[in-house]
Amino acid sequence: MRNAIPVLICTLLLAGCSGGQSNADAVATIVAATMQAVPSPTTAPTQTPMPSTGRVEGSVCYPAGGIPALNVYLHQVGAASPTVLANGENQTAFSAELNPGIYVAYAWLPDFSFGGSYSLAVACGLSVGCTDHSLVQFQVSAGATTRGVAVCDWYGNPGDVPLPPGAQAPPSGVGGEVDPGVNVQSSNTGSISGTLGFPSEGLPSMTVVAWDLNDPGSYYYTITAAGSNSYQIPNLPIGLYQVVAYVDGFSGGYSSAVLCGLDASCTDHTLIYVEVFAGQDSFGVNPQDWYAPEGAFPSNPMP
Repeated sequence: MRNAIPVLICTLLLAGCSGGQSNADAVATIVAATMQAVPSPTTAPTQTPMPSTGRVEGSVCYPAGGIPALNVYLHQVGAASPTVLANGENQTAFSAELNPGIYVAYAWLPDFSFGGSYSLAVACGLSVGCTDHSLVQFQVSAGATTRGVAVCDWYGNPGDVPLPPGAQAPPSGVGGEVDPGVNVQSSNTGSISGTLGFPSEGLPSMTVVAWDLNDPGSYYYTITAAGSNSYQIPNLPIGLYQVVAYVDGFSGGYSSAVLCGLDASCTDHTLIYVEVFAGQDSFGVNPQDWYAPEGAFPSNPMP
């Protein structure tokens, strides 16, 4: 058909030349109509593939002044194994592309000695009344982003955080008594350290106490020299602690007000749980809240 068009046009042009102006006008009309009738080549529309995965964006919290390196597990309900994300030290966020489905999220230290999760206690606000540590199930949809997955519940009971397939938690150990000023740790003990502050010029000598929540009433301590702006309590048995510094009848705690910034709006003076791990230092535990109401913190055990 395309080869015939030029021949047709030439034939019509010759006819127009022999027939005068009227024939030429008729030929021009026919040529224009013929050209309009010829279909122009077209390109087939590109098909955009439908997304096959969804995205999850979440955060990690930790019951200490810093966040150690840990692994985040995004486990699809019914799947044989989870997606594992390696979070570095003090990394507070994570994200991943996942197949659509229903998931749960949890985290473990590399040696599986301590685990946390995205649980109903997180959705509740992690207050003392939030006692349901069941994992929250969340939806991942193709082409969509699921946000707000906060792996922040480190306060459940043994068994509340699932172990990934093939993993085994190490047995719990027991440490020795504190020898102040000696930074010695074993495979069964850890330490707590941080910076000190005081609402006056200069830093007095302080008694810094780690209250043992695993054995209520028991405590470990160190005494700092005047002017010292840091402390460390070594040789602590692994477990949970609360930390308070004492100076001449005053007490300063490592509380929610410290994390808030210790400004006038920081009115929550609840002591923070600090986890001690075998062979590790729980750093950034700063007992600097000297503004709590009387009786908010335990009394100095060494008056």
